[in-house]
Amino acid sequence: MNKLIKFITPYKKWLVITITLSSISTFLIILNADLVRQLIDIILIKKNNNIYTIVISIIGVIFIGMFITYIQSYTTGLLSIYTIADLRKKCAEHIIQLPIRYIENKNVGNLTSILTNNIDKVQTFLQRDIIGAISALILFLVAFLYLLFMNWKLLIFTTVLIPGAIWISNLLSKPLRKLSDSMYHDLSDLNSFAGEAFTGIEVIKTYNLKQHIVAKYSKMLKKVTNTNISIEQRMNWIGPIGMILQAISPILCTIYGGFLVIHKELTVGELISFITILNYIIQPANEILRLISSIRSVGGAVDQIFNFLDEQAEYNGSILLKKRQIDPIIEFKNVYFAYDSKNVVLQNISFKITSQQKVVILGANGSGKSSLFKLICLLYKHQQGNISIYGQSIEDIELKSLRSFISIIPQDILLFPISIAENIGYELENVTIDDVVNAAKLSGAHDFIQKSPKGYDTLIGENGIDLSGGEKQRIAIARAIAKNTPIILFDEPTSALDVVSEKIIKDLINNLAKDKTIIIITHNISYAQDADEVFVLEHGFLVQKGTHMALIKQDGPYRYMYNQQISKQTGRV
Repeated sequence: MNKLIKFITPYKKWLVITITLSSISTFLIILNADLVRQLIDIILIKKNNNIYTIVISIIGVIFIGMFITYIQSYTTGLLSIYTIADLRKKCAEHIIQLPIRYIENKNVGNLTSILTNNIDKVQTFLQRDIIGAISALILFLVAFLYLLFMNWKLLIFTTVLIPGAIWISNLLSKPLRKLSDSMYHDLSDLNSFAGEAFTGIEVIKTYNLKQHIVAKYSKMLKKVTNTNISIEQRMNWIGPIGMILQAISPILCTIYGGFLVIHKELTVGELISFITILNYIIQPANEILRLISSIRSVGGAVDQIFNFLDEQAEYNGSILLKKRQIDPIIEFKNVYFAYDSKNVVLQNISFKITSQQKVVILGANGSGKSSLFKLICLLYKHQQGNISIYGQSIEDIELKSLRSFISIIPQDILLFPISIAENIGYELENVTIDDVVNAAKLSGAHDFIQKSPKGYDTLIGENGIDLSGGEKQRIAIARAIAKNTPIILFDEPTSALDVVSEKIIKDLINNLAKDKTIIIITHNISYAQDADEVFVLEHGFLVQKGTHMALIKQDGPYRYMYNQQISKQTGRV
């Protein structure tokens, strides 16, 4: 909870205003009760002096109290809204800064649950419980002091049950923390499973897995439901305890208060006022009972949020990279890399890539090709050896600076649900619409964009148009052109394209290679035929490197792959 308070601190102005208004509201409640006492005493002793003044004062206090309550609710809402907005923003910023290893090891459903369900629960707790408890505490203390001065014996007699009620409530709510932790963990797993099922809906339908998926989801849902029921059972015991306080305390007050009236230690008006104000002790006491259980029930959600925020951000160097006339621009020296301690993915990798060179990296699945890209972009850190970019050790380079020199076009193209123009020039500095159009022309995307319903303003995605694989590829290339980086990485650029689209993309890559350093990961050996250099990976080792003509003469994996693909194309396999 201390970490949550840090998010409230910037808006302490609204907290102070809320507490001030709550204090004023409490004063008006006590003042109104005292005015009622005076009115009753005047009526009972049949004196008409000041009766109209008191009645008007009571009405005035009620209306002022209504206005104060409205303002207090408004400021409470502002405090909650601003605090939760900052918490959401912090979570969103942090998820971008986390190492890719953390993101890949976590399911999207788990993270989504933290950013939605957990934060919503905290917002409800903050607005309804915390601020409500502060107001209740102020009201409790003021009402208690007022009644203490009115008649301390009657106060002690009527509030004797409150400490016992708090003790019982604390005892009943102790298991809530453990139940809460379990419930939020299971809810995250449930959301993860639902997300995976939605992503794989085609497989589920074609393999008739509906019953299996529904049964598994129902089992997980039942576990969450049962935990929720256990939490509700515990929390709902607080209500009856509060009802006992509300029922017994006024009875005790009436019995003993009547005794004091008979013995002239209390007036009738004072007794009625005492009973009225006693309610403002019992109600806050009930709020405190509820707060005890709420703190424990929301504890699991708060822990998950701040455990996520405590995850260490990816390492960031301090050197700003500068484009220099230096070769090689990328160099690997005896690099070893593993995703975990058991499986080494890259072993003793050494190579150099010079400026404006076109390099093709070949290898079977699992040979380590994609891992090279992840190391170049510093999405992962290598364990041994050295990687340098423009002569600087990659670990010393500031991440934003490094990545401003590199564009990557992945195998699975990601386009955001925004306009085509925004997708091409999204968040790129000093990029105008003319730059976007020029990039689209160079990538061969301009013609089909112009034919779209709103041209460059056409939305892509869920509420916009659907694009073919080749069209997505060309927009991704346009994005790389607009970014204007000296290094462009292609991951299987034509693996899912037809023959016509494949030729268009190949021509685009060749045009880019005239003034860019191009590195291509592929299974398609045709890319290697006009490459400046070819690297062949096998089981994490760089086993061959050279030009197509040089490698085809050697007895090695490159010639084997070449012969296999040629055989398939000619129909002999």
